[in-house]
Amino acid sequence: MLPEQPDVLHLLSRNPLFKMIGEEGLQVLAATARTTSIRSGQVIFDRNDSCNGFFVILTGGVIIERKTDNGEEGIAVLGPGDHFGSELLSDTTRKRLARATALSETSLMKFSRKELREVFSGNPQFEHATRLEHKSYLFAMKKRFPWRNDRENIIFINRKHYFYLIKSLILPVLTGVLLLIPLGLIYIFLFPGSFIMPALMLAELAISFFWSLWKGWDWTNDYSVITDQRLLSLEKVVLFYESRQETPLEAILSLETDTSLAGRWMGFGTIRARTYTGSIEFRYIQNPEWVIALLQEYWSRAKNTQVSINRGEIEADIRSRIAGNKPAPSPLPVNPVTSELESGPLVNSLADFFKLREVHGDAIIFRTHWWILIRKLILPILFLILWVMSLAAAAGGFLGGMEITTFFTYALLGGLVLWVWFLYRIVDWRNDCYMITPDQLIDLHRRPLGSEEKRSAPLKNIQAIEYKRHGMIGILLNFGTVSARIGDTQFTFDYVSDPSSVQKDLFDRFMELSRREKKNEALAERDRIADYIDTYHRMTGEVIPGNINIPPPPDSE
Repeated sequence: MLPEQPDVLHLLSRNPLFKMIGEEGLQVLAATARTTSIRSGQVIFDRNDSCNGFFVILTGGVIIERKTDNGEEGIAVLGPGDHFGSELLSDTTRKRLARATALSETSLMKFSRKELREVFSGNPQFEHATRLEHKSYLFAMKKRFPWRNDRENIIFINRKHYFYLIKSLILPVLTGVLLLIPLGLIYIFLFPGSFIMPALMLAELAISFFWSLWKGWDWTNDYSVITDQRLLSLEKVVLFYESRQETPLEAILSLETDTSLAGRWMGFGTIRARTYTGSIEFRYIQNPEWVIALLQEYWSRAKNTQVSINRGEIEADIRSRIAGNKPAPSPLPVNPVTSELESGPLVNSLADFFKLREVHGDAIIFRTHWWILIRKLILPILFLILWVMSLAAAAGGFLGGMEITTFFTYALLGGLVLWVWFLYRIVDWRNDCYMITPDQLIDLHRRPLGSEEKRSAPLKNIQAIEYKRHGMIGILLNFGTVSARIGDTQFTFDYVSDPSSVQKDLFDRFMELSRREKKNEALAERDRIADYIDTYHRMTGEVIPGNINIPPPPDSE
């Protein structure tokens, strides 16, 4: 049986795509749309079918599947209020890219291309949203995401706005043009007929071209993703690292947007999702008004789902207590912001060689990046090179009148000092480390044969955790600083390798403590409520195992 008209309007208004057309538009759309019933297991459309409809689910459920090398893969399981058939939203897609099958007795609203175009004509915001929806659908169909769960629906996925690509190309293009002009002038007025200057100009143009190409390729590897379970920000620098920052929807505290003057003119902005340990930003996102409406809808759904789960746990606990059983353990809270980053093979090999992360018992030990060690060793290495060159000069007989015995005496002492200096820098680098224990943060600075400084802070007092990678070198070699705010002070792990993973280790330890405390608090509260219920039943003389229908209190008269 189809829902009544008010229910249809409610379902359409919950859909972020149709929110853009307003209440009057929804009423017109609901009145003109056709409805159809589908039996369980029936294929609604298959791959390569003609695109003859856009659907909104009224009742029941639908699974969307695509064909892969490993067979059929379910990419979305949809319910009432959700839509599918996004191929119809663009004239460029004429064939279905996936199969849609009813999971149960299902009622659908069906819209034709003509009906949607009539909505387009009077609502440019809706038209822009459908274009973005179509582009997002194509990405979801064509790309594979190893991090996706089996029952996780990708709601939105897109790259940064083209403005970001243009902005990224300014430097390589201008560099190529501005360097070409002086090289051309030098060739014309100073070295006419020279073969070197044309070669330099060609080399400069080639560098500018491949730099621009690399920037464009880098742009294609960054994505902002919304699923029905979480937000994700995916970044990749080819050959160096690949990162993923994410947060579950129910862990979001607030959502906000901001746009620049250029963003308002060209239709892009920044969406920021804040949690109590950090935030995720979707920068240069297209049509931010529609994307945040989409995000708010699924954020609301996630919160409502969590409320239902909590109510179910309380009910199950009360039933168990009344029946005299031990309450079931409560699930642990979700992680707010987590990040994963996979460095390139060369960076990983060097990190393993220098032992930048070690686990000793319950403690995780981090050292500053090997690039910091190289910076410390530059001067000793330069002087050691000069020392070796002086030995080579002595072996060649270029002593300038100095006796060989005197020279080698000074050379031996100088070499000993230089090697001690070299080894001292290595030991000094190795002795500086950061530690995460089950309950503390520790910052340890120990000088070889000298003083030792140690700072520590309770893990449970952390209020916020964030990380930053420093400059181009930090991005390419994947190192940076992880900061933990504790009260009014900042506790920093400076120049650590793979800072997002360090942040994750730190956050995991913090969450272990937080989870235990929340679990104990929840159990205590549930026990208190169950004690009230149990006491009430004893006072009324009625104990009903397995049934928590509470009798009315005795008449006070």
